[in-house]
Amino acid sequence: MTLYFDFYDDGELTLLLKRRVALLGWQVEDEGIYELMARRARGVPRIALSLLEQTWQVVRSRNCFAIRGEDCHYACRLTGLDDRGLRHPERQYLQILARTKGPMRLNVIATSIGLAPQTVSTTIESFLLRIGLIVKTDKGRAITEDGLQHLDRNPDESIIQEGQT
Repeated sequence: MTLYFDFYDDGELTLLLKRRVALLGWQVEDEGIYELMARRARGVPRIALSLLEQTWQVVRSRNCFAIRGEDCHYACRLTGLDDRGLRHPERQYLQILARTKGPMRLNVIATSIGLAPQTVSTTIESFLLRIGLIVKTDKGRAITEDGLQHLDRNPDESIIQEGQT
């Protein structure tokens, strides 16, 4: 039997997060954080739940008992997660394409990032293609106008990189 799975939409992830918060008995001050987390979860429940847990850890580290929007934003900055759910490797991929101002082959991009081409193709490109930040052409990969705008809105220096505090 072959089963096909699809990504969750933001509404489904929001519902999942609300159920988890209710099940755990956590308090939420700002209902908007559910949508914020869902947007950054890339359609993957595991990522949404992980972000919820990281946000709760921030709340507890501040000796508070209710999740606020600022706690979620801080958790995202700590893990290097931007407003579309991209981390440093995805932004690095986009920056490489933006600098070249034209299509680029997968092997060249992978070498520039320091990852294997198959890893780049399966873990980075698939999401960037799905959300329309890059396109594949006969000559290679190219960044879209939406991808360029995303880089402008999310410069790397404004986000704490993974492993740094």
